[in-house]
Amino acid sequence: MLAARCQLAEAEIYGDCLTFAPGHDEIWTNWRRNGPPNPALAKVVLYDEYDEWPRGRIVFDRPANRFMLYADRRITGAGLVSQIVGHFRLPPGRVVVRHDQHYRSPRSLEVKP
Repeated sequence: MLAARCQLAEAEIYGDCLTFAPGHDEIWTNWRRNGPPNPALAKVVLYDEYDEWPRGRIVFDRPANRFMLYADRRITGAGLVSQIVGHFRLPPGRVVVRHDQHYRSPRSLEVKP
């Protein structure tokens, strides 16, 4: 998994929500320049475009006091939600998964146990 995150105190206000300010393209460009957080995936970052891979975004809905995980169905259908929740240290039971056309990608995932 390649992921970028921030603390809620550092998040950008987006309507009633909080979100991580940089877009996927900005993060990918930065990883190309400086290396990704997972060095084993450096070739993926270097040779592929960010929108070729299943991706998502976590948004904190302040009025509802919950996290919204907007993601490609390939991520949520592959049973990766618990890994995402753990990676981002989200409180179980306060995460709602949503699918959005914006996060659709052509590449499929091969999930290994």
